[in-house]
Amino acid sequence: MRMSLTKVITASVVVIAMAVLFYLMTVTIEEIRIARERLTDLLVPLLKLNLWGFLVGVLLEWRSIRAVLTDSLRINGMLLPAVLLTILVFIPGPYWVEWLGLRDSFMMNMLLMSETHLLLCVVAGVLMMRSLHGRTRSTTG
Repeated sequence: MRMSLTKVITASVVVIAMAVLFYLMTVTIEEIRIARERLTDLLVPLLKLNLWGFLVGVLLEWRSIRAVLTDSLRINGMLLPAVLLTILVFIPGPYWVEWLGLRDSFMMNMLLMSETHLLLCVVAGVLMMRSLHGRTRSTTG
């Protein structure tokens, strides 16, 4: 099976972009560690980490990016949940505790644990691209 040059270039760009995002995540996690040690504000590093995770989710749906850029938008019913989840994950976990005072609930644990919070950012990116492309399930090819 032969791959066209366009597919090879596209796949290469996606892989390089993912590597850059993972590098940025590593740098940002170190920024968060330093900010915690110095007891400085975590808002900017946490927002950056959320953005990198969201962009990883967007890149996972690279076919949708291409379709959105070349075709017209085909918005589906997943847009509202995608927007709501995106808003939810871009609010850093510590702010949820500060605003709502909830610490021991499943929802708060999900938002406070950096690992699950980052996964939710990736899911938000995937859902956002799928909602803009009109695709509800993954296709191959």
